[in-house]
Amino acid sequence: MSAWYPRREAFFADAIDVGRPVFQGDIFRGVPTAFLGHPAARAAAFAMERAPSPEAAERSLAPEEIRAVAIIAGSYTMVLPHPCDFSAGEKGETHTVRQVARLTRIADTRLARKHIEGGRVNHSVWVPAWDSGRPDDDWLVDLRTSTAVDAAYLNPARRVAAVGVAAWIALMRRLAFFYTHTVVDDVQLAVEQAHQHPDCPAR
Repeated sequence: MSAWYPRREAFFADAIDVGRPVFQGDIFRGVPTAFLGHPAARAAAFAMERAPSPEAAERSLAPEEIRAVAIIAGSYTMVLPHPCDFSAGEKGETHTVRQVARLTRIADTRLARKHIEGGRVNHSVWVPAWDSGRPDDDWLVDLRTSTAVDAAYLNPARRVAAVGVAAWIALMRRLAFFYTHTVVDDVQLAVEQAHQHPDCPAR
């Protein structure tokens, strides 16, 4: 089995036309993600105390309490589901739910870039900087931060990057491993799935 990700210069599609269909792995700016904090957990964090157990924190919460500890982010997000879940002519025409996950600068985390790029952090997807060639600008997608958003958020005019075929195969491998802890061969994925990618020559 090959390394997790392609080289940075081969990671993204060469050009993105507004008319290109929204596809798994597309990166958008300004699409929100949310984390619903718990009042007891937030209070413990501010007090630098250990987080309460679910049993200790259990009580009915009023909507305003939940809203007060909800964290909304809105920088960059990646589209996660397989295209069959939202492509034109398929399920996407009958439902408006899309799953995305937030991108975070690796430099803003405690994680080592070489570990992210090497596929050694199982909940993450390495995303090289699309607007610079500097490794210090690289991002990660934390698969633990996925959020359901309305399809109306995914305006193609807000798309800043789209993964190429090789990076798409790596993304599917990572999703399979994260959700099922199953290692999928990248060659098998390429044979079975690559024809679905917008940039596949045989498409």
